Amino acid sequence: MHQVKEILDFTTQELANQIGVTRQSFSNLENLNTNTNINSLHVIAILSVIDRRLKDSDDIHKVRELIEVDKFFDTSCYDNEISLVDTWFEMQGLTPKTQNNNGATGKELIMKNIGIIDTSQLINDPTSLSVIIEKEDIVYIPSAVLKELDKVLNNKIFDSVLVNKIITAKRMIKQYKGKIRIWYSKKGFGDSTILQLVIQEIADHTVSSVSVYTFDKDLADECLHCNLSKSIKHNAEVKVFGYTNGEFIENNGNCGNVDYPKIITDLHTILWRGGQSVSSEFFNDECIVEEQAPIPTISGNNQVIKFWAHYVQAGDIYRFYKYIKLHKGETITVNILTFNNNADIYAGLVAYSESDNTELKSEYVSLAGSYWKTITLHIDSDKYDYINLDIIANKNSVYDGFWDGADGFIDDFKITK
Repeated sequence: MHQVKEILDFTTQELANQIGVTRQSFSNLENLNTNTNINSLHVIAILSVIDRRLKDSDDIHKVRELIEVDKFFDTSCYDNEISLVDTWFEMQGLTPKTQNNNGATGKELIMKNIGIIDTSQLINDPTSLSVIIEKEDIVYIPSAVLKELDKVLNNKIFDSVLVNKIITAKRMIKQYKGKIRIWYSKKGFGDSTILQLVIQEIADHTVSSVSVYTFDKDLADECLHCNLSKSIKHNAEVKVFGYTNGEFIENNGNCGNVDYPKIITDLHTILWRGGQSVSSEFFNDECIVEEQAPIPTISGNNQVIKFWAHYVQAGDIYRFYKYIKLHKGETITVNILTFNNNADIYAGLVAYSESDNTELKSEYVSLAGSYWKTITLHIDSDKYDYINLDIIANKNSVYDGFWDGADGFIDDFKITK
């Protein structure tokens, strides 16, 4: 298992989080501690993580050898579309309940219903937590939701009613600590972590349904899109609810008939230098703000996003990014303008797929001259889940290898179809 962890690029804690056990429990499993019983759910959870992490990867063959699947199952005609979980089911004579609809004999595996709660649900009705726990087999709250609650609570501008709801929500979470699971994401913020969790859970063969509890329309649409893009591995159905006034209201969203354009907001920033991310006071989310447009815009919008990033070395990539599920046939457009441009700055759009680390790039546009430039990217696949806007310096400025010209504005960053 140590070698498998290296291939997966997970620490013991990260892998334990993924399969839903404590670090110590996983260490016991890993070391075959005699006091630890390895049951079927442990096996399925571990194999599900491997499936998700190594889907369509040559590394999955290495893992198959390491866990000695070939000793128990004829893999001479192994098909990449058959997952390790499917292989394990066949080895054990088990069949997921949702797949056992053709009269086949064999033991049935008990399927789970998953509930995921976001910030808007907790703020709207903090007491909903107890009701959702009764309804679902497993309830998740992403750690990013807890951070958002604290952020709102620490903001002095909100009224006492909202503050009291958040205090109640935090008290309820503490009260039901043993019945909920806090899910930690390696990357992403806010709603993006919920979408990551949905995608993870629908790939689990032991999950029959994933219910997301939210009042966020955009998040609801993105979650429901998962039903449209289900692969052969995805058995679970995704539903979206809002619990209010003592009842569950199902949100069918606009899935399949999404309202366009989708406006891309809440951007985050990162600086890449020599292939590594660089932390600096000059490059963080505080260096990007929405403000009244100081100059006319192409779109006619009165609001623009202003950004500034000083002391970037030539060759660095200053990236604005958002975790958002992209779909085939969509088009991303953005208007961008820079001033104090001393370093021959270029900009381009990049769609990124976290599943296979591939990128789809637009043409890069020179931002020379203080006037608006439009960048366009056409999405050719459903696999992309990040949209990035990159600005790159083509040469050094007058500051001894540093440049000081990334001040600018972003306008009308949107998705159309």
